[in-house]
Amino acid sequence: MIALQEEKRHPLGLYAVRKGDTLASVCAAFGCAPAAVIAENGLKEFPPAGAILILPPEGGREYTVCAGDTLDSVCAASGCTREQFVRLNGCDYVYPTQRVRLP
Repeated sequence: MIALQEEKRHPLGLYAVRKGDTLASVCAAFGCAPAAVIAENGLKEFPPAGAILILPPEGGREYTVCAGDTLDSVCAASGCTREQFVRLNGCDYVYPTQRVRLP
């Protein structure tokens, strides 16, 4: 088995969970939205050390949702569709202070 280095994305988008990892720490290290990691892996709870997580695809830019933003307004401003948004973020909603990925 290949040892994955911390904070370096595996070419296939895989990450081996380590002791002490949390959803927040993995997402911060790889710039992923927590909802996207949950959706990509079908998580009900964070897996134990040794489990393999599939990280959402890289690319795009990050945006922090502002008060008054809606999913439609964020998609329109970024030129993405709802489907692209859901694929990148693993959710079909936005709320103020939420960090989302955009193409």
